[in-house]
Amino acid sequence: MRVATISGKVESLVVSKSRKNLLFTSSEKDSLGIGAVAAASIGESLSSTSLAGSGAGAEIEMEFFTCTVGDEAISGIFYNVEFKNGQIIDFVIDQWSDKNVLAARDPVRRIVWTQPYCTKGHAAQLRSNIVGSFMTSIAAAILLFVADYFSGSAERLSRLESAISQAFVSFILTLVLCFFVCKRVFRNSFNATLVFEALGFLEPAQVNLPKGNRNAERKYALETGAEEVQDMPWRFRYDKSAMKISG
Repeated sequence: MRVATISGKVESLVVSKSRKNLLFTSSEKDSLGIGAVAAASIGESLSSTSLAGSGAGAEIEMEFFTCTVGDEAISGIFYNVEFKNGQIIDFVIDQWSDKNVLAARDPVRRIVWTQPYCTKGHAAQLRSNIVGSFMTSIAAAILLFVADYFSGSAERLSRLESAISQAFVSFILTLVLCFFVCKRVFRNSFNATLVFEALGFLEPAQVNLPKGNRNAERKYALETGAEEVQDMPWRFRYDKSAMKISG
């Protein structure tokens, strides 16, 4: 992927809504059985409510937009298109994909809009994958152990042995499932690092937009008197100290 940044006044903005498979291909969803729980376990900032209601596990209603910035005609998809005609916005585009927008930044309001697979740099995503995978696997093993131990009528020692065996199998299988999910997401996180570098972040590989959003939102509200915005999918406030350039 080759990225470039286009900055300027938004004009001729047209927005429409449609559903989109955002993270996994149909074959990946069918083979892995991935839904809200699996996606959340790897630390993606996916709306589990939206995912659970989608049935397919990864299709969400998004806003498609087209606009012009200077002489450039661009298009993209965000969960919510908040920018308007006349605003100065920085767009990161994929030069190999017909100027498709990968992320956008409002330097005045210090907001970044991203794709679902573009919320963390590859170093931050790797940490999230490891922690999320082990926590999910341990939780699954504990739940199965408790269910198996207290559901049987056999001797106590026999139930304990069975529960331990079932919990171990659950831990391994869940870990394997998480590995395949993480492999898919981690592959995209290298592209996210490129996007964050284009946006001007100081340490693009270490960027974790979901983690820093709440503090940045609170700080912005204190500085400007604006009301804090509740968490919105793939829309993040950032601290200006994280950027190479002001804003």
